[in-house]
Amino acid sequence: MSTSSITPRILLVDDNPKNLQILISYLKNFQFHLDISTSGEDAFSSIATSKPDLILLDIMMPDMDGYEVCRRLKADPLTADIPIIFITALAEPENKIKGFQLGGVDYITKPFHKQEVMARIETQLTMIRQRQELLDLNIKLQSSNKMLEEANEAKDKLLTIIGHDLRGPIGNINNLLHLILENQLDGNDRNELLQETILSVQGTYFLLENLLFWAKSQRNEIEFYPEEVNLNELIVETIHSLQSTAVDKNIVVSSHLDDTDTVTGDSNMLAVVIRNLISNAIKFTSSGGTVVIETHLNQNHKLWVSVTDTGVGLSADQIEKLLTPGIHNSSRGTQNEKGTGVGLSLCSDFLRHHGSSLKIDSSPNKGSTFSFSLSLPE
Repeated sequence: MSTSSITPRILLVDDNPKNLQILISYLKNFQFHLDISTSGEDAFSSIATSKPDLILLDIMMPDMDGYEVCRRLKADPLTADIPIIFITALAEPENKIKGFQLGGVDYITKPFHKQEVMARIETQLTMIRQRQELLDLNIKLQSSNKMLEEANEAKDKLLTIIGHDLRGPIGNINNLLHLILENQLDGNDRNELLQETILSVQGTYFLLENLLFWAKSQRNEIEFYPEEVNLNELIVETIHSLQSTAVDKNIVVSSHLDDTDTVTGDSNMLAVVIRNLISNAIKFTSSGGTVVIETHLNQNHKLWVSVTDTGVGLSADQIEKLLTPGIHNSSRGTQNEKGTGVGLSLCSDFLRHHGSSLKIDSSPNKGSTFSFSLSLPE
């Protein structure tokens, strides 16, 4: 007789000790947990303590017969799914029909025949195992379907961004290069166009890098490698790489960094977070504005990092959307700069790997502060 990987629990309910003794002798050599009850009330107490996988239930019992026990069990959502095999000496068809109508799945007749008893029990246990396997398979299929839907959504978004947000900058670069090649410009105009081309290339490269990181994160292909990271160096390098963009918009970017400069984190992920926050601050700040990056130790002995700008600010509704997983918001900057809408999503995702989260303080037309904390090396 086959058994499942989890030992089945069978409840025997009969007021006759001899019947119980016979059934126990049949079942004791197999891998079953056997619970014994001699009345309906006793059965309810047993079930409340340990829910069985299968019940063998005698019909003819004093005080409460098997039919009533079955009716109550099937009326309770917590026990309605337990298969019940009736034990009976009643041979009339109407008695069996009544049991089936109440929710019984099978009958064992007295006097017992071992092979029949074991065959009927094994049939029900096999059906239980198959039902559980189907439920498990259904859960896996639902999970797979969800993953496929998410993958399709990610693919559609990626194609939309490539087709819409990247085609423009690349086309602009192409036009600028053609103007330079035609050699119809004087020295000053030529230098201005070259500088504009460089900024356009840098912006497009930044968009592409964000997209690649985001696509990998959607497929869970980015590994988290924590190490000691010099955050001050990372911030200074990022400011330097974005300085030309800030100067082009007449925005002053400055930093006030704590002497504590080493944190525990993934350097690549932190670079993406810092770059996105500073880039966004520049993007949504008008000419003559400022962007300030600060770090300081907080009361929890963590390094608090903030990026504050004097830009357009955000409403409470916009902040809620920005912090909602799965929602990507792409908005144009103060000079019509484009974006992919995945930058802040990446920041939130990468900060979760660091046991942190993104905090936003902002009001419309009053600037914004984006902040988070990082752990120090032990």
